[in-house]
Amino acid sequence: MIGGKRFQGKVAIVSGSTQGIGYTIVHHLGLEGASVVVSYHNKKFEKIDVIVSNAAVNPMAGKNATTIMGTQESILNKMWEVNIKAHILLMQLDAPYCFEEINGVRDEWVEFVKPLIID
Repeated sequence: MIGGKRFQGKVAIVSGSTQGIGYTIVHHLGLEGASVVVSYHNKKFEKIDVIVSNAAVNPMAGKNATTIMGTQESILNKMWEVNIKAHILLMQLDAPYCFEEINGVRDEWVEFVKPLIID
């Protein structure tokens, strides 16, 4: 359904969007009508409709790493900071702007966990 307008009028935030999968997600969300934010430090939004937490690092990529047992602590710390902690912090910061109250109940997890299917 590329070129449809499933996300018309929606605001999407995509982390890790400068290349690879994140770049493709941004492209497709734009084709589907979304206003896509790729860098939003110190910006405030009234409502966020879509969060794609895609940022990741692999400092060991392309290096001659033997095993995880030999991985330096600084590399493990970097991987924890970006691959785990950053996703949790992004959700903590942005999730309150994502969910609507319907009849006094916050519609949080239904849309929050629904996958984006790129046809």
